[in-house]
Amino acid sequence: MIFNLKNISCIYSNSVNPVLKINNLEINQGEIVFIIGASGVGKSTILETLGVMNETIKSEEDSVFEFNFENTKENMLGFWKKKESEQADFRKKYLSFIFQNTNLFQNLNAEDNVLIAPLLQGDDIITSKNKSRKIFKQIFTKEYSEILNDKKISEMSGGQRQRLAFVRAISTHYKILFADEPTGNLDWANANNLMSHLIIDIRDKKSTAIVVSHDIRLAADHADKIVYIDKIHDKEKKYYYGNISDNNVFVKSKENNWVSISANKLLNKNIESKELVKFLQDDIIRKNNI
Repeated sequence: MIFNLKNISCIYSNSVNPVLKINNLEINQGEIVFIIGASGVGKSTILETLGVMNETIKSEEDSVFEFNFENTKENMLGFWKKKESEQADFRKKYLSFIFQNTNLFQNLNAEDNVLIAPLLQGDDIITSKNKSRKIFKQIFTKEYSEILNDKKISEMSGGQRQRLAFVRAISTHYKILFADEPTGNLDWANANNLMSHLIIDIRDKKSTAIVVSHDIRLAADHADKIVYIDKIHDKEKKYYYGNISDNNVFVKSKENNWVSISANKLLNKNIESKELVKFLQDDIIRKNNI
């Protein structure tokens, strides 16, 4: 188990109410986990929390936030008490990110945008170029020469920038990849191609991927686990928050169907992907209209 969270509330410094409550969440090494849910339930917040990008956690006596990888075990509740250099070392060693806005360096060309990460991790320039160009050819099948011919970031389409951010992320020695809507600007064919390559890379590196996506069909096709953030109304305080519990976590069975990991009365047996997609789509539409 690479992440173990129990009884965690995620609150931003400018708010008094939690955006997200995590009753129980386990993420195992090697899993491809999709995070889905209605608007404003904390999908990006969970990436910021697990990826320790922002100090969002309000912990109680019984709160648990553990990171386990091979011989490393960290109590992440104490992460923000570490020196900034130690925090940076942890992120560089274990984590890779694909941000929704891509965060590409405008003053660098496409290849240099990709090379900067593996070079910072200690790879030599020749190894880094050979590895990244192989990935470029797989992701930019028809545009390979165009993209590598010093095309400026500002001249690229939103879909090209998104695919470039993907190439940059998987060119690193990551243990965990966090991706916030990595296929949001892509058509189905390109999105499917990206996820297929991600699965190959995850299996090859024995890494883990945590993907926020609005595309439930993509999740059902490619995920090992789907975490559905439910939208809950606190009637006493009169506000809404996202909630994660065993009731809304689904895992793929050996038959490639889906099973709720709790005794969810609505989904307590193997169901086909199309049934899960419809169930979640209908619930998201309903919660978006609340």
